[in-house]
Amino acid sequence: MRQYDSYVEYLLITNGNVWDGERVLNGPNSIHVKNGLIHNHNSGEKAKQSLLDHADIEHIDLGTSFITPGFIDAHTHILHAGDRQFEKEMRKQGASYLDILKAGGGIKHTVQKTCESSNKHLKKLIDERFSKMQTTGTTTIEVKTGYGLSKNDELNHLRLYAEWSKEKKARIVPTLLMAHTVPDKKNRKEYLEEVVETAKIARQENLTSRFDVFLESGAFSQKETEFLLSHACSLGYQITLHAGQFSEMNGVDIAVRHGASSIDHAEHLKTGDVKKLSESGIAVGILPMCNIELDTNIQPDARFLIDSGVEVFLATDLNAGSSFCTSLLDVGRLALRDLKMTNEEILKSVTSVPAKTIGLKKIGKIKKGYIADLGVWKNNIDKFFEKNNKLEILFVEGNKVVN
Repeated sequence: MRQYDSYVEYLLITNGNVWDGERVLNGPNSIHVKNGLIHNHNSGEKAKQSLLDHADIEHIDLGTSFITPGFIDAHTHILHAGDRQFEKEMRKQGASYLDILKAGGGIKHTVQKTCESSNKHLKKLIDERFSKMQTTGTTTIEVKTGYGLSKNDELNHLRLYAEWSKEKKARIVPTLLMAHTVPDKKNRKEYLEEVVETAKIARQENLTSRFDVFLESGAFSQKETEFLLSHACSLGYQITLHAGQFSEMNGVDIAVRHGASSIDHAEHLKTGDVKKLSESGIAVGILPMCNIELDTNIQPDARFLIDSGVEVFLATDLNAGSSFCTSLLDVGRLALRDLKMTNEEILKSVTSVPAKTIGLKKIGKIKKGYIADLGVWKNNIDKFFEKNNKLEILFVEGNKVVN
């Protein structure tokens, strides 16, 4: 997980507050960073004392800035080429997402453009998108495949992710989403077997430990999803599901049976599903930008989920056709406006909850021993998602990447 080769020791000082991933700690605050890790964090009188205790190391005075852990975007399709702006006009004419998919648009269009692109070009696109993400506080991203839809292309994209993250010192969590849709001219049963074979190779090469399926009419049926997840579980994959986006297809029951870490989208749930999610500890990934772009007029009931004890995380769902968003800050603004979430709940949903959900340890909190991924912000918690807020500094493993 560690990306950098050298580190500087220093003490961050603010008279402002800190969101530590779970709660707000009132200022003053001091954060001692050493070897890319949070060596210690003190607030109140202890913060003042730490200035005397560490007089011999560099002090970085941040005034009254608000500090958070680096944001974690736990659902992205960042690797893609091609432009699908033409789909907006189709939607204006009444076409649904599934109508567009059947007409050769959607995922299939992006697959064609992505597979036609060189790895060099794809890396450039990923780099440009991730740079934008960092300017709004994101330090870690989950990255899906799913725009290759063949053994060779999917494995190539996983290898490309590994190369890019090493070259750019970017922290990523790759997920195999070869079960995104069935390519035209491929036999469904044979394609399912190809997905399983690809999953075996990906595990053997240690390219990914996460497996995703798009459970939906027009994508993969309940029976097909169960078949794929059974094999993925036998290979030791962590399971997540695209489920409940356009219709309810028993996604929660399937997720529970296979020990999934999350279901993402979850706009359509049946009676009793929320209780099952709460009891099983399965998180819900909410992707509000996608619903705005698709003009579905529906969002998951985040308030009911949270009040029922379900952990939720927010993500951009960055992709070629239904969410062009790179900013978790913008997603948070939507959640404040449309999902009845509080500032604290939103910050938790982009820090500690996604870290836990995608299996990251020592990330997503400001706590002794955790990696020093830190965002320094203009606005305090009460005005955090107002439009005038801005990122002042971003640290990754204690190194400034945005200043």
